[in-house]
Amino acid sequence: MNPDTRVLNQIRDLVDFVDISPVCKGYSSDLKYLLTTKNGRKYLARITMSDESRVLKSGENQYNRMKELRQYSLLVPEPHHFKIADDGRSYLMILDYIDGEDGEKALCRMSSEDQYRVGYQAGEELKKLHQLPAPPEIASWNMLKKRKYEWYCAEFLHDPVKVAGINLEAIQLYVREHLNLMEGIRQTFQHDDYHPANLIFQNRELKGIIDFNRSDWGDPIHDFYKVALFTRHVSVPFARGQVDGYWSGSIPSDFWSRYALYCAMSIVPDLVWSVRHSRQAGSDELDRSIRRIQAMVKDHEGFSRIIPRWYST
Repeated sequence: MNPDTRVLNQIRDLVDFVDISPVCKGYSSDLKYLLTTKNGRKYLARITMSDESRVLKSGENQYNRMKELRQYSLLVPEPHHFKIADDGRSYLMILDYIDGEDGEKALCRMSSEDQYRVGYQAGEELKKLHQLPAPPEIASWNMLKKRKYEWYCAEFLHDPVKVAGINLEAIQLYVREHLNLMEGIRQTFQHDDYHPANLIFQNRELKGIIDFNRSDWGDPIHDFYKVALFTRHVSVPFARGQVDGYWSGSIPSDFWSRYALYCAMSIVPDLVWSVRHSRQAGSDELDRSIRRIQAMVKDHEGFSRIIPRWYST
């Protein structure tokens, strides 16, 4: 889709490009364009359409967080410009464009050894991102996470989904019995969507981390539950490497217990989101969600074990 004149002018006010092409990837409804300047420099222009002040403020916060994160990891695309449209109905963000391909494509062409190696690097980089502390005024993680989970559970009751072979009531009981693990948690930056599709590779090396749209604050261990939903299905060696790299090979005793809790807590929200997306887009996202959840529960043997089988076997 080519941008209209108004969008072109917004972008050209910030970047003097000679070529523009759409970037069509991901679930976001944002408009994304690859910009190339006369000297060959590449930028990503991202336009989010909304007239909600909450969304506009969230975009500005994301931009500022990315600027701060560059102090910890140079794999974060450098943000250059942020602008809210004059009519207050969209915002424009200009970032560095990272050449390469995402991990879902790149990892399958690597050896198991290389998959583990770049996974280890991905774990090290995630640890760097988690050095950014949450603002002191943030409410407790225990309260925020429980409130969000309860909201999804209420939504699920209105439109429940049966998952073959899964006892959701038993899993929800497991969650309730382990909520105390979230008490007194130190909060940091959370990418909240850290998996191979949002990591860029080139020549069998990790070159960039993208898609900070969902980024937030909270328990850094929460950034690992996407390993269960997505990463382990792309590459088990990468998944193992990410855990080992994050902890430099010395995993603390409470890591897996919190990891298992967040995996269990992700099931209902994943079903709620997938049902909604399947209906809106006419996709098979719900079927994919069910397969993800079945694999996760099998990995944890119905959550009778906290260390998943993909790591320990």
